[in-house]
Amino acid sequence: MYLIALGRYDEAEERACEALALAREQQQDVLVAWTLQHLGAIAALRPQVSTESATNAYGRAAPILGFVDARLEAIGSAKMYIYEQGYDRAVAALREAIGADAVTSLMAEGATMTEEQAVEEASEKRSLQRPA
Repeated sequence: MYLIALGRYDEAEERACEALALAREQQQDVLVAWTLQHLGAIAALRPQVSTESATNAYGRAAPILGFVDARLEAIGSAKMYIYEQGYDRAVAALREAIGADAVTSLMAEGATMTEEQAVEEASEKRSLQRPA
């Protein structure tokens, strides 16, 4: 989260992926959700080199954030204030980039995803953003 705030997206992504693997291994649902939120925020906030890569990143970030909202509600976990700042910043960036209606629709789609699907989206997003 702090690395995201500093704009150090590659490092943030690396740490988030490590945290996601550990959280899933230990079946820590709330930590899985928070880590996926960080990966969604990275996709939404990281500067993109092309319109196509931006469209792909935004199209994956919004559903992941929608999944996170639904998962936290399902397990009865409130968002931590410190995490809300990054979440709010990511959603605002998505709304500015693709419009509020598109974000709402994509987040609603994400709310119906399984954890596996959300993790797969985050993994696909990561491979799309890495230079070959």
